[in-house]
Amino acid sequence: MKRFTRLQLVFASALLLAGSGVVLKADNHIPKGYNTPIPVDVLTPDSVQTRIGTFNYFDGFPDDETMLKARRQGDLGRGVQTFLNFMPAASLEMLYVGHRDGYGMKPNQDIGIFDDLMSSKSLWLTGNTDTVYASAFMDLSDGPMV
Repeated sequence: MKRFTRLQLVFASALLLAGSGVVLKADNHIPKGYNTPIPVDVLTPDSVQTRIGTFNYFDGFPDDETMLKARRQGDLGRGVQTFLNFMPAASLEMLYVGHRDGYGMKPNQDIGIFDDLMSSKSLWLTGNTDTVYASAFMDLSDGPMV
């Protein structure tokens, strides 16, 4: 095991002593007030004009009316999002109703198969002219279907 020499111990002690003096000096320095000027662009203004009304703030915090307007806007956004998210489900339901009422197809009993291939005149959004299409609906409310 290597032992420390006397010179190394003196040097380490001097280094610790010098470092502790810097810490004490830094600890005693207390700045008064704000030292750095804050740009006006990053501060929250007292009043902001929006399309849903005027938002009023005091010390960066919204007042009660502003919070109510923001909450109503958030609720509207969530309502629109819910409407858009359920459009595919509504489309699928109407596809089922069309098969049931328009063609008389019954779930778990009938499968609709196209007689011919589609042509370029078909009114399907993504219909292919070389694919045989079939559709059926299953009702699993009574359990699995085999």
